[in-house]
Amino acid sequence: MTEQRFWSKVNKTESCWLWTGHCNYDNYGEFCFNSKTVGAHRYSYILHNGEIAKGLVVRHTCDNPPCVNPNHLFIGTHQDNMNDMVERNRQAKGVKNGRSKLSEDDVREIRIFREFGFTQRELGKMYGVSHILIGFIVRKETWSHI
Repeated sequence: MTEQRFWSKVNKTESCWLWTGHCNYDNYGEFCFNSKTVGAHRYSYILHNGEIAKGLVVRHTCDNPPCVNPNHLFIGTHQDNMNDMVERNRQAKGVKNGRSKLSEDDVREIRIFREFGFTQRELGKMYGVSHILIGFIVRKETWSHI
């Protein structure tokens, strides 16, 4: 019965099998069974491969969070998953980082103003950030994608 309920929420395409049920804020499917909510991709992995050892995560080869295709799922550590994110350039950068105080236009302006002789401290005060961050921006040690 649980498996049938799970598969009723899956749309199989030629490549990814897309979860059509509830998804979390990161667009990963969520499935409830045995009074627990788990990632739909984790449940699919368990159905096809058995239990997942403690401390391991289910990763996607397709980088598609709602995908539950068992051929796209494999096991790894949290660090493996973080390394994938960096290698595949999926980490939140710039304005996509929820803690960012600056916009991409701000960063462009900061670099131009610095060329006109504004100090890092002056720019920091103007934009409400530290002069150290201004230095990182000017040297492209941060916001390097701009």
